[in-house]
Amino acid sequence: MTKKKTGSRIAAGILTAVFLLLFLFFAGFLPAKPVAVATGSMEPAIQVGDAAVIVTVNTDELKAGDVIQYRKENYTVIHRIIEVTEDENGERAFITQGDNNPTPDADPVPAGAVVGKMAFCIPKIGSLSLWLRRS
Repeated sequence: MTKKKTGSRIAAGILTAVFLLLFLFFAGFLPAKPVAVATGSMEPAIQVGDAAVIVTVNTDELKAGDVIQYRKENYTVIHRIIEVTEDENGERAFITQGDNNPTPDADPVPAGAVVGKMAFCIPKIGSLSLWLRRS
């Protein structure tokens, strides 16, 4: 086998692996999953159309300053923890607030409602997902 054919096969294998990983990532099959940000409540840190990459986390490790995704009714919210507290049953809970909101969220977030913590944000990559949902 020639060096050229071997190099082409290696490149094709690497490209296939990259596409497979990207597919698994965007389909939500990996421990980290992208979430398209639909509102401006976290601006300027996170803009509408950005993708927040959410990872699962032990809620005992969360602290003030962390950005979390949590379930609220039939949707999810991405806001910053401003205080760690306890609910009426002595369970860990979080007071959250959007960076662009003037006041904290009305209700504490119970630990059981936390989906995960934002690891990082990818600018504008969520715009396509938002556009597809609106169409």
